[in-house]
Amino acid sequence: MSLRLRLIPCLIALMVSPSALAQPHNIALNAENLDLSGARDVRFETLAGRDAMCFSGVALINDQAGGQGRLRADIYNSRARQFANLVFHASDGDNNEDVYLRIHKSGLEDSVQYTPQIKGESHWQLFPNHQAQINFGQADWIGFEVEFNERQARASVHTDHGVEHLDIAELILRGDGEGLGLRSLFGACFSNVSFDPSPVVLNNISAEPIERAGLITQWGLSNAHPFTGFEAVSATSWDQVESEANGTVLISRYRAKAQGGNFEANGVDVVTAGVIVTSESDQTVRLNFDVSDMARIALNGQDLVELNNSFRAKNAQTLFRGDFDINTQTLFLPLRAGENVLTFTVADRANGWGLAARLDPDADVKVRPYLPNQTD
Repeated sequence: MSLRLRLIPCLIALMVSPSALAQPHNIALNAENLDLSGARDVRFETLAGRDAMCFSGVALINDQAGGQGRLRADIYNSRARQFANLVFHASDGDNNEDVYLRIHKSGLEDSVQYTPQIKGESHWQLFPNHQAQINFGQADWIGFEVEFNERQARASVHTDHGVEHLDIAELILRGDGEGLGLRSLFGACFSNVSFDPSPVVLNNISAEPIERAGLITQWGLSNAHPFTGFEAVSATSWDQVESEANGTVLISRYRAKAQGGNFEANGVDVVTAGVIVTSESDQTVRLNFDVSDMARIALNGQDLVELNNSFRAKNAQTLFRGDFDINTQTLFLPLRAGENVLTFTVADRANGWGLAARLDPDADVKVRPYLPNQTD
């Protein structure tokens, strides 16, 4: 009997998975626990009775990684124009997924947002459905947490009003990296940072259905270079690229900016994306599309339209955001029988470099990438 009693605890221990034993880790905010090489204007101070770190840039957490878990921090409610980000799925400081508070936007529809950071560039304009309207309340500190796994995430904001959420049904980087960290614009302040590596299941987050009929999902994409005007654009090399599931081409996945990573202080870079549309007859076909930020669209070498969807571009008195939506713009393409070359020359400064297009799904056409430097 005594032998059996000694074995039972051992068997129970073997049945418990390592993840079930995971415990939250409190992360002291100091140079030993954080990689501050990507941070600037770092200050350690006491705010409203808390030890806090204030900075701009990105600070990845040393010796902490996880493809899933719960990352939490308290954010100082300065009410100033500041952005306080929780960083996860980080390959490095330039490639990661972020959820963040826009502290000066309390109670507005874009007070909390999600974006992937790709090659040092934020892409929030391309994801207008990934934001929430949350009032941060009057307390000095805002509790901020992101639960995430490889595919989905939920950001939770704890205020004196209670808890509200932003759900992300489809993450963009989907676990490409496992690093964790903090990011800040304009000196946001953080306290009480912790990470719980326990498994995260978010079964009650559902993605909106994607209408894939007519989507152009494969493009030829040119090299990138600094933009000096559409008339000066030239392309010397091309590669085939794939869109995201919803048809959006994240250009930064494939091309780096010559002067990037500094938001509105960036230079403007440009690429050309193209497809060959083969039509059985002369016909006019509807094209729904959007671009970010500026574009010239041409068919068979003839310019059709030039447009500017840049942040704050359309009205000096109101905040034009440049939100991206494939259903926003419409053209009617005068296709000729045979092959037609459709090109989008897209220039961008900041906040999301992308394009998406859908041809009328009832049109009798075939589409393939435009790759002028390749032969069949």
